[in-house]
Amino acid sequence: MIALLLPAVQAAREAARRMSCSNNLRQHIIAVHNYADVNKTKLPFGQSYRYTASAAAQANLNTPDWWLRTGLPVPANPAADGAARHSWLPSLWPFVEQVSLFNAYNFGYSFFNVPNSTTAKDGPSNISLKFYFCPSDRGSGYVAYSGYSGNGYSRGNYVVNFGNSAAFNYALPPPSKPAGTGWLGAPFAPNIWYSISEVRDGMSNTMFFSEVLMAPNDANDLRGSPLDTNASFFTTLATPNTTTPDRCYCLFNSPKMPTSSTTSPVTNGTLVTLAARSNHSGGVNVAMGDAVVRFVNNSVTLGVWQAAGSSEGREASSF
Repeated sequence: MIALLLPAVQAAREAARRMSCSNNLRQHIIAVHNYADVNKTKLPFGQSYRYTASAAAQANLNTPDWWLRTGLPVPANPAADGAARHSWLPSLWPFVEQVSLFNAYNFGYSFFNVPNSTTAKDGPSNISLKFYFCPSDRGSGYVAYSGYSGNGYSRGNYVVNFGNSAAFNYALPPPSKPAGTGWLGAPFAPNIWYSISEVRDGMSNTMFFSEVLMAPNDANDLRGSPLDTNASFFTTLATPNTTTPDRCYCLFNSPKMPTSSTTSPVTNGTLVTLAARSNHSGGVNVAMGDAVVRFVNNSVTLGVWQAAGSSEGREASSF
C-alpha cells in the first residue's frame, strides 16, 4: 500500500511546489507592470553598468546626468564606483513590498560592494527573500564571495529574457549594446529601458521571465544569481532543460558543471548562454508579458521557443 501511495504523494507535493513557483513568477511580472505604471510605460533595464573603453568616456558617465537619464536615484557621489553594476532586481523591490531594501540600496556602488553587500551580511544584496526561490530547487542559495568590500549576495531562480543571442562577458563589456546581438529582439537588455509599446509581438506572446537552476554549490559558479549582472538573465538559444551545457562566467574563471552529467569550461571572454532550467517534471514555468504564467514543456520546438523569446520578431507564440 505504501509503495502505491508514495508516487501519488510525491506527485502531489511537486504539483504544490510548481504552483508556488508559478506564484513567485507572477509576483515578478506584476512588479514589472507596477514599475511601468510609475515610469511612463518603461520596463526596467535588463541590467545597468557604466563600463567604457576610455577614461574620457568614463568621466562623462560618472555624472548626475547619467543617473537622471537612467531614472535611478542620483547618489551623493556619482563617481564613487566607476563601474557600477546592477541587475533589474533592485528596481522591482518597491513593487514587491520591499521598500526598505530599495532605500538601503545605493546605486552609486555595485551590487557586490558595501553598502549593498556587507561583511555582516545585512546589506540589501545579502538578504534572501522567499519569492526569489523555486521550492523544487535546493533552497535559499548564496554566492559565498568575500571579494571587493562586501561578503557575497543572495541567489535566486528567476531571471529576465535576453533573447536569442549569447551575451558578452561582463568582465569587460563594451560601452554600449554590441552589434549583432539578439537584444534588439528581447524585452530586456543592458542599459536599455524599453517601453511596453516596443513589445511589438504583444505582451501575451512575449516571455519576460523564466526560471533557471541555481549552481549546485555556493562557491564560484554564478548561475542562479538574479542580482549578478553575469547571470541575471536567460537566453533562448536552446530549449528548456536542454542537455547542451550552459556557458557562464564564473568567479576566478573556474570550470563548472551546468548539470550532473555535463561539464562546461568557463574562461574570461566566453560568451554567456544560460538556458531556462527547472527541477519540475517535463518543463519550466515562464511569465509572459501579460502577467500570465505558463508551463512550457521541454518538447517545445526551438522555433516556437525563440518566437516567444522575441519581443519584435512579428511572430506569434503558440504556447
